[in-house]
Amino acid sequence: MCNRSRARPGALAGGAGRQARLWLHAGLCALALGGGCGEGDTAISPRAEQYVRLGLVLAERRNYQEAIEAYQNALSHSPNAPEVHYNLANAYARNDALREAVAQYRRAIALKAGYTEAYYNLAAALMRQQQHAEARVELARVLEMDPHHARAHCATGLLLLNHGDYVAAAAAFERAAQIDSQYADAWYQLGEARMKQDRPDAARAAYDQVIRSDSTLAQGHDGLAFVLFKQRRYTEAAKAAARAAVLDPLCARAHHTLGSALVRLGDMERGERALERSAALSAQDRAIAMLKDSIIRHPDDAALYCRLGVVYGQRQQRDEARLKYEQAIHLDPNQAVALHNLGNIYLRERLTGNAVALFRRAVTADSSYVRAYNSLGHAHLLRGEHDLALQAYGQSLRLDPANDELRLNVEIATRLVEARP
Repeated sequence: MCNRSRARPGALAGGAGRQARLWLHAGLCALALGGGCGEGDTAISPRAEQYVRLGLVLAERRNYQEAIEAYQNALSHSPNAPEVHYNLANAYARNDALREAVAQYRRAIALKAGYTEAYYNLAAALMRQQQHAEARVELARVLEMDPHHARAHCATGLLLLNHGDYVAAAAAFERAAQIDSQYADAWYQLGEARMKQDRPDAARAAYDQVIRSDSTLAQGHDGLAFVLFKQRRYTEAAKAAARAAVLDPLCARAHHTLGSALVRLGDMERGERALERSAALSAQDRAIAMLKDSIIRHPDDAALYCRLGVVYGQRQQRDEARLKYEQAIHLDPNQAVALHNLGNIYLRERLTGNAVALFRRAVTADSSYVRAYNSLGHAHLLRGEHDLALQAYGQSLRLDPANDELRLNVEIATRLVEARP
């Protein structure tokens, strides 16, 4: 299934192993400006509001740890403001600190009766922790307060779908789509539920609705291709799958459908390439899911974040990789691999000053890190600092004297130093 959906900001993956988007409601909600902040006072002071707005900017930039600190500063001025606890919870959730997120959502709910979005985001966090029964309770509360909450209906459908109740799941997705006819994820999940019920025509109708709501979303074309393949309409399936694979190159099912259809159409070479690509993506998807589950169980293990960053890097998902390396470094400032890999991201973006700083931290943390010395040489070379580049390349070659690539780098840097007027 496709792994990415472009629509609303703040996606939280929900549902074990299933393409799902629980849309984290983000943003500053109903700020009640007031003067004092005495015990029981839920108003937010002007100073706290400044910190919250800073936190929102930082969260938008995906600087979640800094956003958390901003919200904590806001709480020091307005400790009983539910909106501050809510936004702090959102930052924790996006930073994979789910236990802290749950605690802050519950605090926001305790301070503000009928806080619908806090209940919904609490359910999303519980689903990520595989606490499905607890999540179902919170979603029921949301729907009791707001029967037209489309995202809560969709999330309820995901829980039902994952537990094999396809009829009830389809009804929940259908209700969400009725409330919001442009809700692409609801239509997509309705299609998935219909396929589980062996109702391909009904599934196709739902996937068509995804495409109508936004033709640039891969998931609609992926679902359509899946239906067409099951109906042995291989030429049409290949066309739809190819469209999905272009829109989302990381969509494993689209590549699999494309490859399978091409093989049946006699195009063995292209078909086998697509199937190989699907197999590689599926393996990465499984690795990501396993690492995310491990992080939920061991949220303080820096190595897990680093390993997840590596997988994202292999998929060219640079923003996701950057975030995971930053999380690893926050937990362990001497996580050499994360420092080095984050430095390489900055290097590719030509932010050489940031890259140099990170590479230096990496070799300080691990003085035998050959690749980090080599990358440091690259960064200095890009900055025109040939002497420093030669020093870094030289150190990498001393650590790995049989490496021809490193020897070539030393020779290049040496010539540049000698050619200097």
